[in-house]
Amino acid sequence: MHKLIHSITAALSFALFIAAPQLSVAQGVRSDTGFVSEDYEVSSVDENGVDVLSGSVRIAADLISIGTDDAGLSYSVITPSLAQTGNYSTSQFYGVGAPYSAAGSSAFKFDNYSGGSSISGIDDCNNWFEYGGNRTDFCGTLSGGLTPSDGSNATLTCTSTECTFTSTDGTVYISDKNAISLRLPSSSLGLKEIIYPNGYKIDIYRDTSSQRVSIVDNRGFQIRAVPNGTGTTAITAFNMAVDYCAPLAATCSFTKSWPTASVYVGSSTQPAVATDMAGSETKLYPRARENGFSGYYFYQVKAAGADENSKITYTFCGPWTSASCGLVNSCGPGNNNSAEACAKFGMALNKVRTAVKEGKTWNYVFNYSKN
Repeated sequence: MHKLIHSITAALSFALFIAAPQLSVAQGVRSDTGFVSEDYEVSSVDENGVDVLSGSVRIAADLISIGTDDAGLSYSVITPSLAQTGNYSTSQFYGVGAPYSAAGSSAFKFDNYSGGSSISGIDDCNNWFEYGGNRTDFCGTLSGGLTPSDGSNATLTCTSTECTFTSTDGTVYISDKNAISLRLPSSSLGLKEIIYPNGYKIDIYRDTSSQRVSIVDNRGFQIRAVPNGTGTTAITAFNMAVDYCAPLAATCSFTKSWPTASVYVGSSTQPAVATDMAGSETKLYPRARENGFSGYYFYQVKAAGADENSKITYTFCGPWTSASCGLVNSCGPGNNNSAEACAKFGMALNKVRTAVKEGKTWNYVFNYSKN
C-alpha cells in the first residue's frame, strides 16, 4: 500500500492536498496495439504524464494510423519510467535496480507487446492478464479454474503454449504463455492475436533476428516497423490491396506514398524522438546520472505539437540524482480536534519527485510503508 501526496505550486501561492488516484479510462481505440505498460500496472496518468500509482513518468505518443476510425489500424508508443532509461553501471544494478534488460531500457517501447499473463501456480489471487495498461486479476488455479477478482465475466485460460483472455465485452486476446518473461523487440513472445466480437481480427508478427514487427488486420491494412540498426525504427502503414507485402518481408515495394512515422531511441547527449505521420515530434531530453553513477536518464519532455521551449522538467528520487529524497513533512486535514495532522513520508526510490511546467511545480511523495 502506498500514499501519494500531490501538490501544485504557483508563483505566489501554495496549496497542498491529498490526491486519491483516479483510474484512467482504458485505451479507447480498439485497434491501437502499440500501448505498453512497463510495470504491469493499471495506468493512472495525470496532466504531467506521471502515473500516480507507480510514480513513473509515462509519455504516450500517437504515431500513425490508416483507414477510418471504425475500420483501421493505429499505432502508439509509450515510454517506460524515464528514471530507468539509459545504460547503467554495476553499482546501479545493485543499488538502484536494473532496467528491464541488460542492455538498458529503450526510450520508447514500440515492440507491440501490449499484453501478457502471469500464472502464480498456487491457489491465490495473483494470476492476471494485462493489456495496454489495463490489468485483470484472477483468483484460483489453472486446473481448478480462474475467477476474475472484480466479479466480472472475464475469463483466462492457458494451454502449454499460450494464454487466452476474454474481456467483459467478448474481445479475445491470445498471447504466448510465457509472455511476461521479456519485453524486447527481438522477442517472439507477447500478444499475437486479437479477435473482436464483430469478427474484426488483428495478428501481430515478429522476426526475432531482424526485430521487424508487422501488425495486420483482416481488412487488409498493415503497419510495419523496421529498425535500421542505428537506433531508428521506420514505421509504415499501408493497404495491402494496393501494395501487397507479406508480414515480416525483408523489403517492401510501394507504388504510392503511405503514412510513415519513426522512432529514434536517443543517446547520452541526443534526445529520443518519436515523429508521427504529420511530422510532429515528441522529444525526451537526456541528462547524465550524478553521484558517480554512469549512464543517463531522460529529465525533460516536449510533447508532440508543443513549442520547442514548452517542456516539462522532472526530478526523480534516487542515489544517482541530487534531488531531495529524504523524509518529507506533509500535513493534511486534522483529526482528534487538532488543527491539522502531520506526518513524515520517506520518498521511494526511482519515483518522480517534482514536475515543472509553465512556471508551476507539482510535488510528488510516494511512501510504500504499510501504514
